[in-house]
Amino acid sequence: MFKWFKQFKEYKERKTKKESDKPYIEIISEGIDSVGRLKIEFDWNTAFIMDCRRNGFNGSSEEEIIQKWFQAITADNMAKILDEDDINAAKAAINSESHPDLSR
Repeated sequence: MFKWFKQFKEYKERKTKKESDKPYIEIISEGIDSVGRLKIEFDWNTAFIMDCRRNGFNGSSEEEIIQKWFQAITADNMAKILDEDDINAAKAAINSESHPDLSR
């Protein structure tokens, strides 16, 4: 019974944040996919997408905007933790269709 209540409370809190006019983004899961790549799943609201657009992050979908935002905030640290091949792969063009695991 308590597990259900906790899940319901988390759902209500997330729903409130998603409906807010304040920008919201959260990592809701992370791990390694079947081919050894890092997989991160985000949850966000419309206010966050609008804030990204105001700050120059544009794309053909919300998922593409989130990818560009995430690349921008992690770019400064990439050189410290990745080798040159990984950095070049991360800078490759973003294609939302090739990233089906990035979802809201």
